[in-house]
Amino acid sequence: MIHSRIRIACRVLGIAFACCAPFASQVPASAAEPTVVTIARGLRHPQDICVRPEGGQPSEVFIADRGAGKIIRVIANRPDTIDDVIVDIPVSKAANDQESSGGVQALYFLDHLRLLIGGTDQDNRPFVRSYELQDVAGGLQFDDQKQQVSFPEEPGSATHGIRGFRHFARTRVNDRVTDALLLATADEGGMGALWKVPLKAGTLGDITPLQSPKRSDTRATIGGIAVGNSGYITVAADDSENAVLKFVNPIDGTSEFEAGTRLSHVVGLCYAPTTGDLFAACSNPKDSKADGVYRLDDVGEKSKPRCRATKIASVAQPTAVACGPDGALYVTALGDASKSEDSGVVLRLTDF
Repeated sequence: MIHSRIRIACRVLGIAFACCAPFASQVPASAAEPTVVTIARGLRHPQDICVRPEGGQPSEVFIADRGAGKIIRVIANRPDTIDDVIVDIPVSKAANDQESSGGVQALYFLDHLRLLIGGTDQDNRPFVRSYELQDVAGGLQFDDQKQQVSFPEEPGSATHGIRGFRHFARTRVNDRVTDALLLATADEGGMGALWKVPLKAGTLGDITPLQSPKRSDTRATIGGIAVGNSGYITVAADDSENAVLKFVNPIDGTSEFEAGTRLSHVVGLCYAPTTGDLFAACSNPKDSKADGVYRLDDVGEKSKPRCRATKIASVAQPTAVACGPDGALYVTALGDASKSEDSGVVLRLTDF
């Protein structure tokens, strides 16, 4: 038996690419009680979250508030101090609906200064834009971007069907894998696809499908993507009551390893940079007790790998999760949206 984190499973991809069999239906809870601190509240619809890398103030956390049409910054050791970073982003009329397209939906740091955001405007046209952050005081305007990805609008173009973004990630460069931004998108029916945008000398290239349209390895509702130390793209493909983790080759987009999680409606993935542990945020519309953040551990034989989900914290209607350099987890959540449209929060989890 292998008793290790899911990152070990990635290392044996050359040995076994088997789908896992279902395991215990009960998802265990962590024995440790985490420390949960609310570092921001009053958000309209926090959709995605990331932590600024490479210096700067400790734990600068950036959030895409889709309902408010802006990117904000929160500093973890100064709770409830919120700075506007990018404002006047187009807002969809249905931006308070978690499943709808429209507005800003994803963000990702290329480095300390360059922030990427993605979403769709009022006419459902996709956008991916790059901004240089010098001083966030006052906030940049939506049209202050330095670069943007071109999305051909012709009906026959490959990108014509994109109606929303789930998450962004980045390849791990080696002698076979080039530097590229990875995009998880959704079409009008909610089906997901993976795309890549080459990164050369700080310049965004043209968007292309990661996988041939004729293949169906990753055709499912995508709840999140992340890239771990192995270099594979970890994709959470939602499949009713058993979201499946697919470990996707970043070169040709083939799914080379799969593991069921027994989780429903994964909305975000992230790897801890220090330990390599994989975490998932889940928001289950049929069972609010299942909402929360889970650590995904690998327990099984090499020939029958399977994933064990351990719940580390209950969070009401989470929308995204990110890991800081200190090992803390940062989670955006809608909270009790039935009481207020400004019920969104940002949480910091430690000691789990």
